[in-house]
Order: sequence, then structure tokens, then C-alpha cells
Amino acid sequence: MGDVLTLPHMENRPFDLTLDGTRLATAAPARNGSRAAAVIVTIEENHR
Repeated sequence: MGDVLTLPHMENRPFDLTLDGTRLATAAPARNGSRAAAVIVTIEENHR
């Protein structure tokens, strides 16, 4: 059902989602029953 990523981050703080050094979004840790999850809280606009 997917890979588990261990993040060196405090569970109660939002974190940046990046790709190749570019920030794409901010997410907050969450739970779905007994499973860890994340909720996207902001999305960066693409400035090309």
C-alpha cells in the first residue's frame, strides 16, 4: 500500500514538500485511523 517515509520532523508542525529544491506545498502531519497521513495546507503557485 505504499512506502513509509520517516521524517526527522516534529509531529505537531507543518513541513515543506519540495521537489528538486523547489517548494511545492506545505503539509501538516495527520492520522487516518492507525495510519500516518499528511494534509496539504498550502500550495505554491507556479511562477514560470
